[in-house]
Amino acid sequence: MGASSCTVRGRSVRAQPPRIAVDYITDGFDAHAFRVIVYERKRVWVPFDIRLPTGIAEPSSCSTNSPPFITTRAWVREIWRSGSGSRSVQSAPRPIVPPEIPQFFSPDATGGRVPLTPVLYGSANVRFLDAKARVDVTKLVTWTTPIGDGAVAVDWDAAAVVDLAPEMLERDAPDDAAFAQVPAAALKARNYDAWSKQMVTAVTSRESLDVLRSPSTGEISRPDESERDFRARLQQTSRELRDRKIENLRKKYAPRQAALDEKLRRAQQAVERESQQATGQTVQTMISVGATIMGALMGRKAISASTIGKATTAARGIGRTMKESEDISRARETVQADTEQRQALEDELKMEMSTLEAEGDPATETFDRISVKPKRANVTVKLVSLLWVR
Repeated sequence: MGASSCTVRGRSVRAQPPRIAVDYITDGFDAHAFRVIVYERKRVWVPFDIRLPTGIAEPSSCSTNSPPFITTRAWVREIWRSGSGSRSVQSAPRPIVPPEIPQFFSPDATGGRVPLTPVLYGSANVRFLDAKARVDVTKLVTWTTPIGDGAVAVDWDAAAVVDLAPEMLERDAPDDAAFAQVPAAALKARNYDAWSKQMVTAVTSRESLDVLRSPSTGEISRPDESERDFRARLQQTSRELRDRKIENLRKKYAPRQAALDEKLRRAQQAVERESQQATGQTVQTMISVGATIMGALMGRKAISASTIGKATTAARGIGRTMKESEDISRARETVQADTEQRQALEDELKMEMSTLEAEGDPATETFDRISVKPKRANVTVKLVSLLWVR
């Protein structure tokens, strides 16, 4: 490429803008390669008119009447600095800021033709405390606001919220950066102490923490947690709490259920025992009655002492059979009563479980909305500084 840094005039080369004269070509570096390099760096396609030279580019007096040719090396340098091949922009020198004034650069601040602008940056830890509502949350507040030249140089009430923690700020300026002028108020260190106090006042006025509270559980939503996410979190917590309550309720009813189950079991055994005894007594009575009747029919005498004794025994058997039947009926009534008592206890358990499942459903309950304002004593300013932004 041409090594001259002066404007040259091509006697035989009829090149079009961006007006680059080539003394000689080396290493295969041609206009195509140059266009790609410029695009990769600046995302600008420079329109070259590619022509082979027919003569030697000679230095001239660099007068303004001469066709404006520059060497390739000089043109690359200009494009790198300005971002396009049309013109170059001279960066303003970086303003001198007193060393006692902290100054930083935004992470997105880059070099280029657009100058960086000075603004006032402020960050503070804000504690939102409400013992009655059981709210105790600390939040980082970060603002930027313009710096003016008027009587009121800074207005924190008009500050913009930015997502820039102090540790994200950079101390070194970007390469080839241009700078805007710094207002006079921003060059006085004592102003930053005053602006810090003003920021505390603005924070107590502007900032608030809005949270949701569940009346059924007393849970408080987290900062920046949406109502939907809060409900979902409460549903999971409520399910776990409800499961624990139901388990405790089952344990509470378990002894009574076991006692009734044992009572019912004994009653059922009594019915079975009485039924077996009644069956045996019935068979014995039937045999005795049958024998008495056969003896009376087959005997020589119509009525004898033996016949009368057998009849008496048969009659007693019939009485015992009737008594056994009554015992069976009473045993069955006991089983029925125990069964009903067991069912009543089961219904009582189910009712209490239904009450637990229905109470305080986060999917349907109405949340209380609580707004907590910070007090001056709970606002701690971390940093107030000059910040250069794009």
